[in-house]
Amino acid sequence: MNVDFTTLINFFEANPYLNLVSLFIAVFGIILSIYFYKRSLKIKKPTFLVRTINLVKQNVNKIDSVEILYKGDKIQNLSISKIALWNDGKDTINSNDIAQNSPLLIYIDDEYQILDAEIIFQKNPSNDFKVKLLPDQNSVLISFDYFDYLDGTIINVYHTGESSRNILLSGKIKSVRNFTRKTNNITILPKFLSNFLDRNLRNSHLFFKKIMGWSVITVSIMSIFLSLQNLITPDQIEQKKLGIPEIWAFGFVGLMYLYIGMQILKRRTPRGFDIFHNEF
Repeated sequence: MNVDFTTLINFFEANPYLNLVSLFIAVFGIILSIYFYKRSLKIKKPTFLVRTINLVKQNVNKIDSVEILYKGDKIQNLSISKIALWNDGKDTINSNDIAQNSPLLIYIDDEYQILDAEIIFQKNPSNDFKVKLLPDQNSVLISFDYFDYLDGTIINVYHTGESSRNILLSGKIKSVRNFTRKTNNITILPKFLSNFLDRNLRNSHLFFKKIMGWSVITVSIMSIFLSLQNLITPDQIEQKKLGIPEIWAFGFVGLMYLYIGMQILKRRTPRGFDIFHNEF
């Protein structure tokens, strides 16, 4: 069977939209290949996420008739933090993977105190997570038997800190360099806009989140398509009076919206951790 390459080339040149679709499929294929490759790696990946609400602020102590006491001592702040901890890697984390001289701890900045801690959820009871407040009241010891991929726990920590930034995890797990700390915020956005989306999406119904996420992704695809279309068919630049800067601007806005849409749809915690996102 003889193939006329000249005819084939002319066909592609006469159909710029076909070139556009081919380019999109190629880029999408590369992204999927990288994603599935990373997901297939058998690694240990301890991951955590923290949410904090301040129950009592320093301003309350300015009221003479109000006094907040803990075991007889007056405290200036009272906060509660939910800490979700899970294994986001395909390799099981066992208790003997924890270095003896560097145990798994939740700790708080030195100027604050941890008042109490409790486990409110375990995805797999066989993991046998336990917590113990240490005498220094600056850290909580976490112990467990093992936890597999997407297994984990949710811990409530009561403390005198002011925000999630005051709470950290420490410890050494064999073959793991650092804990992965996730955030509710969309980091590419300005802080005020990221906080606004976090507050309004945190307790929204899942159906609403999906609609919003896919709507943003649809807008992003349209912007990227328009940008690529004008780059592939430069004769339309004059017709639509679009210059190269405007084309790149459309492409950049499209990519930014694509990222935001994916972040809205993305689960912050594994399935089954819904209690983490509920109100305190």
